[in-house]
Amino acid sequence: MLGRVFSEYGETIELHTTASGMEALVLLGQSRYDLLILDVVMPEMDGMQVCSTIKTNPDISGIRIIVITGHQLSEEQEEYLKKNAEAVMYKPLQPTLLLEKVKDLMERAR
Repeated sequence: MLGRVFSEYGETIELHTTASGMEALVLLGQSRYDLLILDVVMPEMDGMQVCSTIKTNPDISGIRIIVITGHQLSEEQEEYLKKNAEAVMYKPLQPTLLLEKVKDLMERAR
């Protein structure tokens, strides 16, 4: 779905996708990224673990994170994400809202 949403912005937004949280961390170790869209439910390592790993690593802790979830978060998870992610979005996700949030975060970074 993300590929379709961002396909028309191919010249300004470079999209990389992974199948797991561990793959995302490997990519983050290989290249510099401005923004990570992270699902809470992923194989091998969930989104909360990925977010925590990123925020404790000084080399990548500045990356902006948008979290997507289809599950009800605990109060602790909500608080953690309020402090460590730029946005939490809930499924079913409206692609236009996600795109607006990404564009807003990218513009603020400039």
